[in-house]
Amino acid sequence: MAPNEEKDDDDVSSVDVDEEEHEVEEDEEAMNDLNNADIVTKYRCAGDIANAVLSALIELIKPGVRAVELCAQGDALVEEATAKVYNVKKDGKKVDKGSAFPTCVSVNNCCGHYSPLISEDDVTLAEGDVVKIDLGVHVDGYIGVVAHTHLCSAGDAPATGRKADVMMAAWTATELAHRMFKEGAKNTEITDMIGKVCGEPRRPALRLGAFARAVAVRRQEAWPCG
Repeated sequence: MAPNEEKDDDDVSSVDVDEEEHEVEEDEEAMNDLNNADIVTKYRCAGDIANAVLSALIELIKPGVRAVELCAQGDALVEEATAKVYNVKKDGKKVDKGSAFPTCVSVNNCCGHYSPLISEDDVTLAEGDVVKIDLGVHVDGYIGVVAHTHLCSAGDAPATGRKADVMMAAWTATELAHRMFKEGAKNTEITDMIGKVCGEPRRPALRLGAFARAVAVRRQEAWPCG
């Protein structure tokens, strides 16, 4: 470019955009750097709370209990637990924390994500129901998500027949996925192996839209809390 030649506006805009994208990438890398002990601690805190709430809900699964009551109890326990941690302001701002995914209680043929309004729920647990619980917790945007399948029973009766088969297949598939979570592994490879464990086509693995999700740090400005 000649000394007195002016840059085209489009060229300047392109440079600005490239610099902004580079800054965003560096910012995201810093927010997800697991060499940062503070980030790991927040992940662990979110995971510990999620596991504790899940354990409490499992104890409440009994015949006659409404699904919406369990959902409300789960959300309340998450809010109660997260209110006790990270109460010191960070750079003059409160640390955002709480529910990252609402408590869902899905029964039998409902495969997941059942979290109804109180006025719309008509699901009451019965003896022998297969109950799936899933929920998520975040601390400063770092998310811990858990899920569990439990047999509803007034006593200690074990699952039998097809119920036992599908619960065992889910457990085995989860154990397999844990062992395959290594650097370089592809989600399609894990999905294929889960299908084999489930015995396709006799017990096909469910396809719930996005089978494996990429979870970024939750940002309040992009996903505000209610």
